[in-house]
Amino acid sequence: MANKGCGTCRARKVLCDRTVPTCRRCADLGRECLGYGLRLSWPRESDRRRAIQGPTPPAKAIQRKSRHGQLINVFPWDIEMQPYFSEETTDYKSLARLADRIAAVARSKRLGAPFPQPSGLPIAYAHSNLTFHEKELLQYFVSVSSRSLKAFDQSAVDIRKVILRMALSDGALASTAVLRAAIALASLHRDGPGSNALKCKVSALRALSDTMRGGIDQPQSFQHIAAGMLLCSYEVQADSATSSHWLWYTCGSKSIVKASKLDESTAESDFASLIGWVQYFDVLARFSLRHWRRHRAGDVVQVQGLGFAVTSPTVCSEAEGGRLKILSHELLALLSEVCDNVLEPSNPEYHTDDYKSYIRVLEWKLRRIRVIPSDIDDIEPAIVASWRVLELFRLATLIYVVRSSEGATKASTKLDAWIETAFAIMSQVDACQSPFPLLILGCEADSDERRMVWLELVSKTKKATHPRDLEFVTAIMQAVWAQDDLAEEGLDYAHKLHVIFSSNEIVPALV
Repeated sequence: MANKGCGTCRARKVLCDRTVPTCRRCADLGRECLGYGLRLSWPRESDRRRAIQGPTPPAKAIQRKSRHGQLINVFPWDIEMQPYFSEETTDYKSLARLADRIAAVARSKRLGAPFPQPSGLPIAYAHSNLTFHEKELLQYFVSVSSRSLKAFDQSAVDIRKVILRMALSDGALASTAVLRAAIALASLHRDGPGSNALKCKVSALRALSDTMRGGIDQPQSFQHIAAGMLLCSYEVQADSATSSHWLWYTCGSKSIVKASKLDESTAESDFASLIGWVQYFDVLARFSLRHWRRHRAGDVVQVQGLGFAVTSPTVCSEAEGGRLKILSHELLALLSEVCDNVLEPSNPEYHTDDYKSYIRVLEWKLRRIRVIPSDIDDIEPAIVASWRVLELFRLATLIYVVRSSEGATKASTKLDAWIETAFAIMSQVDACQSPFPLLILGCEADSDERRMVWLELVSKTKKATHPRDLEFVTAIMQAVWAQDDLAEEGLDYAHKLHVIFSSNEIVPALV
């Protein structure tokens, strides 16, 4: 017999006979006996003794006091950085000390993500001087790492074909340098920045050094350029954040191109993709140098004859003078012109009539370029996608020119339309591997909707490439958006980019 009545009898408030397992009273009446175990209960609405409720507060009392409140997502270092954005004259040495401290914390928490691991890759290339492990790495370069080779309007497949042809042509030192550089990049991607990748990199450098002793001919010049650009990609993707060595290899490759006049004679040759690769890195390196204002003794020197005051690794000051003749694409040539000729507001010529006329002509040149044809119904989706990315590049360059010249000329009435068009295209493409348009268009993301479009595109791009590829531009945009939200008034466009770029320990690589 149970100690207490069943749940049914207690609810009915009648005497229970407490028969186990079910009471007879419930059985006689045909009711379900709820048993004698522990039961949870809630007060009934009609139970005035237990369901005590306070008066409902008036609607006005629960409303927020301010309808203009805004939640800003920032980090403590964003608050520390804010004064550098509001000051017209920035102490870049003080900024460098603060930024280095922030970067050290970030590096201590960063976990490097490896490149995707292909399974069951056959070893397609035999080379008598390669070990089994090195042959695997060469196959990994062919299948995976070569996809990370970026150039303007140049296919990574075309670049890979040229590299493999030069690397496997013979056993000479120049070919060995290309081969070892490709293996170093593959080792970096597959195994991480360990001793094996570093050993392959040093081996490539040693082969390049030995080749230079007797001078080089034109075929060897192409091999030197290929090895140098592979090592440049190695430095960009190693994410060491301690040196600007990627800029050294860019300047070195550019020097060979200029010395051999390869930019004037390879437009229609198989090596056009290789020269276009150098041109792309060179132009975006000069763009980064426009806004990177650090002055580090022993690491940077003043470069003369660039058309603007910048600092650059010492090796670049020793490079051949002059600009590369950009034959790969008119749009890249115009961005090169922008890097050379768009002035700072502090320049005495900034407000002259000649400069205003030049900016209008430059804007017209960018507007007249037709990247996407009017009829694309019968075009392959992959080709249309590449055209749309080029259109993003064109719109980003156009927006940058207008924003950088707002103090000299009246902003174009079509600026808002260009920005809207750019974000519409961003919502249509599946990937944009070029950080430059992402940076410029991200600076125009002044609403949550636009920022979501930007973040969605970056997320899709990371799935198609390596997650580290866009880490830098993502970090930049987080800082830009935080400062835009913290500022009571609009920030000066050029100064904002100066501070953001200069907060990096090394020259940013927007490639």
